[in-house]
Amino acid sequence: MPVATKGTLVTCDEAVKQILIWQNEQLSSQDQFIIMDLDPRHLLVKTSEVETIEAALNMELEKNHYDPKGGQD
Repeated sequence: MPVATKGTLVTCDEAVKQILIWQNEQLSSQDQFIIMDLDPRHLLVKTSEVETIEAALNMELEKNHYDPKGGQD
């Protein structure tokens, strides 16, 4: 019997999509948030996980952010 899952369409560039796929692969199969990889710029993800995905993505992007001032004002 088919199972319905509520999903949210995520539109992003290819680099961000690869980060999301990598993060998804680090999770156990029951905790994974990607429902379907649609095309190079779109993913269908579990709606219940959108806030968690955003927070994890922002943390990952901050790691790779270059601050020319070195964090000093």
